[in-house]
Amino acid sequence: LSGLLTDNQWKALVVWLTVLTALVVLATLSRGRLGRRMRAVRDDESAAAMAGIPVGRTRVTAFVVSAGCASLAGACEAYLLGTATPSSFSLALSLSLLAALVLGGLGSLWGALWGALALVYLEAAGRELADLLGLGSSVADNLPPVFFGVMLVVIVTAWPTGVHGALRRLGGLSARQRTPNPPSDPPSITTTGA
Repeated sequence: LSGLLTDNQWKALVVWLTVLTALVVLATLSRGRLGRRMRAVRDDESAAAMAGIPVGRTRVTAFVVSAGCASLAGACEAYLLGTATPSSFSLALSLSLLAALVLGGLGSLWGALWGALALVYLEAAGRELADLLGLGSSVADNLPPVFFGVMLVVIVTAWPTGVHGALRRLGGLSARQRTPNPPSDPPSITTTGA
């Protein structure tokens, strides 16, 4: 594929395939028995234990799945950058990822994807806007975080459940508009005995 794709396109393709595969695996996992157990332990440990769910084993399994996802993300970054150092994971990156989760929708697997897309593409749009307007380097460096912050405030104010919650609500509204009202039952005739 060296003639069809550049090195950067190939890396992007590999990372996107990895991310989409991981999301499908996690979505399948969360809809199965293990996902139900994890939700039960998250909601109420005592009730989960009384229902026969092994709380300790479920917590360890959740930690292992989380660690696997984090290591996969680190491997993708090492593949892209060619190196993996602790300095590449700064406090600013952690706060940006947390803000992206809030923007996409907390508690939602697909909300994390929406937040990551917003983080990357809003930052790129902010840089392009700064270049287009011919702003100085100090303004151009600070414009993407400001742009992302404004979008975060607008999204959270308009839709507290994030982008994914807003899309689910819009999908529910459009589904209700497409389905006609069900026919009402005919009035029942009641007889009273004497």
